[in-house]
Formats: sequence, C-alpha cells, structure tokens
Amino acid sequence: YVSDFPNTTTAGQKGCIVIPHLGASTEESEDNCAVMAAQELVEYLENGNIINSVNMPNAVMPRTTQNRICVVHKNVPHMISQITGALSGKGINIEKLLNESKKELKKLTE
Repeated sequence: YVSDFPNTTTAGQKGCIVIPHLGASTEESEDNCAVMAAQELVEYLENGNIINSVNMPNAVMPRTTQNRICVVHKNVPHMISQITGALSGKGINIEKLLNESKKELKKLTE
C-alpha cells in the first residue's frame, strides 16, 4: 500500500509506504524555498523587482539607471498621471515605467 497521506494506521506498518503529501515538506525543498525567498528579497531591495509574490504582481524591469522608484497605489483611474505629474513637477524625468496590477490591494492600502 502506498499513500501520500501518512497516519498512525499506515506509518511504519509492514507493506505500507508513506510519502509526504506535499513536495514542499521535504528537507531539500524547504532549503530551496528559503534560498529562493532570500534571493527574491535581495532582488527587490537591490533592484526594486517583485518576483513570485503572493499579494503583489510580478514586476521586473532591467536596471538602466542608478535610481529607481517603486510606488504601491490603488488601482483607480488617473492615479498614474498624478504620480508622473508629481515627479515631472519636481523636474524628475521618467526614463522607463512599468505598471502592473493584481486587482485590488485592499489589505495593503486600507
């Protein structure tokens, strides 16, 4: 008998093979997840890129200048023009712009 739902009836019994239900529960996959999470955090802190986030959309743009700005905003009409207007009003040029959405970010913005 092979099962990916180990329990006290099957675990350790002769003729029963029990395996983890989730691949993420193996020691190797937990190590890999920790490394991946650290790499994604470094990528955000150093380059402003968001990769594999649960709550945020993927937002990846190659770095071409020293300075970058990341803005989290409500997904409503006229928001981008207000942000770009505020920057241009201070004489800041926008070389590249990436706008991504993952619907409403209510938990982050309210």
